[in-house]
Amino acid sequence: MACFEHPCGYRITLPVPSWSRMRATPLRRLAPAPMPGAHTAEVLAGLGLDAAGVARLYQDGVVRDGWPMLKRYFPL
Repeated sequence: MACFEHPCGYRITLPVPSWSRMRATPLRRLAPAPMPGAHTAEVLAGLGLDAAGVARLYQDGVVRDGWPMLKRYFPL
């Protein structure tokens, strides 16, 4: 088990991924999922939108870079 700070703002414990792996593959620590919306601009750019198009989507409220009601990953 590994304990570390999570984007939710709390300290959490996750298992080390040892349940299915080759002997030659070293164990590595699992990472928490990114905050919702953390990669919105990157994904839209990958779909071919230019910076101005992405900015317009944010301005028009079509996309967001996080949850509007919650400042943390999970509610308290």
